[in-house]
Amino acid sequence: MRNAILFIFDTVLQILLILFSYIVPKKKGLILLTSSDGISLADNPKYLYHYLLNNKTGFLPYWSTKNHDLFVELKNNDFPVTYIYSLHHFIKALRSEIIICDDTENPVLYNGLFYFLGRFKSLLTWHGTGFKKIGLMDDKYSRESYSFGKILLSIRKKIYQNYFFIIATSEKDKERKELCFRNKNIYITGSPRNDIFFNKEYDSELKSKYNLERYSKILLYVPTYRENNTNKPFSEKFYGKFQDYLDKENYVFIIKKHKYDKALFVPDNHQNIIDMSTRISDVQELMLVTDVLISDYSSIVTDFVLTGNPILFYIYDYREYTRSCRGFMYDLKEILPGPFVYDEEDLLNKISNLSWFNNTVYKKKYDKFQNDFQKYKDGRSSERVVTILKDWG
Repeated sequence: MRNAILFIFDTVLQILLILFSYIVPKKKGLILLTSSDGISLADNPKYLYHYLLNNKTGFLPYWSTKNHDLFVELKNNDFPVTYIYSLHHFIKALRSEIIICDDTENPVLYNGLFYFLGRFKSLLTWHGTGFKKIGLMDDKYSRESYSFGKILLSIRKKIYQNYFFIIATSEKDKERKELCFRNKNIYITGSPRNDIFFNKEYDSELKSKYNLERYSKILLYVPTYRENNTNKPFSEKFYGKFQDYLDKENYVFIIKKHKYDKALFVPDNHQNIIDMSTRISDVQELMLVTDVLISDYSSIVTDFVLTGNPILFYIYDYREYTRSCRGFMYDLKEILPGPFVYDEEDLLNKISNLSWFNNTVYKKKYDKFQNDFQKYKDGRSSERVVTILKDWG
């Protein structure tokens, strides 16, 4: 009942926004930024927000949130912020020159499907440079089980074509987004959230923040979301064996689940195996201090490759995942550098002996993968986005 009432309330607000957007004048330089959930200060919009605040760009940024605690925290620290369910936000949304979000779900405009009908300029940062079919090529719209698939597809097309600026990280990423979003306004700037990898002075600060200073090596497991959580990545026996190895080496194994993952079991009785899923709002910070990343089909690997550190592709459910989950734009075995790991024993072997990472043939694959998905390696992605915005204005 509560969700239904909120949906109706949001719909009414969005209709009013659309109507008034043709009457209320825009304020030059006013930018509203938010994350797709409207709750957290995260992802590409977060880093753009801080860049705009810390540099004389001529823009006036506001973070918009429906999380009242975050609103109070930012306000008390003198950060420009709007609470989405307030008259102040409603007016700022109408007057904003640019609205920035990391997904098509846009809390600034009350998450509706028809905000493209209003007079708004929207910038899409997106939330990953990956391999899956997204946008209009996402095959969920063609599934029989997906209600109103064709209708939603038509509406989504209007939304995607309405963006005046979509961020990409490379030519390959640009091609993918042009196909998936049917939009030519794709600019290769790099992801603002990856600028953090080029600011190593945060290392000790972040290790202290997450209480990781005492470990000699940090291993991070970040799996993608699985629509069917039938296979488990780790057995209880493996957790026990792995704990012994980690303790001996003074390593820590951190698990960061996908926000929709409800099935991945992490025991709480192993000192060197830590589930930080609820403690980490910004995984980029954690990746900055990570020595080895373990992932799978997740776009996070295209971010982490900028660190130059080892990546293990733990694809224990490869056949099932590629058959039953969302389709891919590429042949993963060709595009990813590997090594591909299919079971727990091999995973532990690859972690305990990283000599594969220094192999000449492998290094060429790794470098090609990095160049395919990241054109820039300089920590100036936010700067490039703002430069284009200035030129646009």
